[in-house]
Amino acid sequence: MWCLLMMPFLGIFLLPFLLLKLLFRAIFGLIMLPIVLIVMFVVFAALALGFAMAVLVPLSPFLLIAFIVWAVTRNSRVATAVRG
Repeated sequence: MWCLLMMPFLGIFLLPFLLLKLLFRAIFGLIMLPIVLIVMFVVFAALALGFAMAVLVPLSPFLLIAFIVWAVTRNSRVATAVRG
C-alpha cells in the first residue's frame, strides 16, 4: 500500500535522472551522426563500385572486340571516303 502512495513522488525524484538520460542520448546521437553518415557514404561507394564491376567485367570481352573494330576502321580508306 505504501508503494502505491509513493508513486507520484517517485516520478518527481526520477525526473532529473530521466532528463539526464535524454540529454546524454541527444549528445551521443549528435556526435555519432557524422560518423554514421561517413561510414554509410563509404559503404555506398563500395557497393556502387562492386555493382559496376559486376556489370562491366562480363562485358569486357565484347568491349575489347568493339574497341579493336573501332581502332581498325577508324583510319581505313573507306571510313575517310565516307566522312568527307
